[in-house]
Amino acid sequence: MVSLQHLIQYQLSEGLTEHELAEDIGVPKITIHGILKGRNPKSSDIWKKLARYFHMDVDLLRFGKLGLANSQKKKEDSADNHGRYRKVPILSWTQVCYVMERQDFPMFLPVGERMVETEISGMRVFALYVNDNSMEPLFHEGEIIFLNPDLEPQPGDYVVFWDYMDGEDRGCIRQLKKIQERYVLHPLNTQFKDTPFTSHQKIVGRVVRLRMNL
Repeated sequence: MVSLQHLIQYQLSEGLTEHELAEDIGVPKITIHGILKGRNPKSSDIWKKLARYFHMDVDLLRFGKLGLANSQKKKEDSADNHGRYRKVPILSWTQVCYVMERQDFPMFLPVGERMVETEISGMRVFALYVNDNSMEPLFHEGEIIFLNPDLEPQPGDYVVFWDYMDGEDRGCIRQLKKIQERYVLHPLNTQFKDTPFTSHQKIVGRVVRLRMNL
């Protein structure tokens, strides 16, 4: 389960003070202090700001189980959102090469693969299983992420990239950062190191949603 307290602790371990983090998020410092003490905020506006800062779905951050929260909202809003939900394929990591090589990449479902339901818009949106622990505490191995290959990634976004020079283990999730004029691929797990974004790597798509393991 995603822990807001752990996310805050991680940001502070990166060198930010509670005051600086509160200013970056746009919340009072007492909110950060309360979260560290195990007191989650009650205001929905504060949750929205926290979700925006961490590039997460607000329901996943707040309730810890996006699938259940979305199912409930789907029932409540069925009259207004009829037809909004659809199924997209869960691709294997070896299949993401189709996304890069073909602009007309179809929403195909290879034999034996699964589909997952989402309301995320985008003709080429697809899903992947997180394949390692390099992006903990936000992304855990076995969870599902949704990607949109047609959105232009910006510094701070979470992306999936493909490395043409890295043998079999070529796909990875990272946070895209810009340091001066150089782009860096940043893992959230401190056991892994930042790496420069090079010419033999290509971004497959921007992570637009995290869903807990099904």
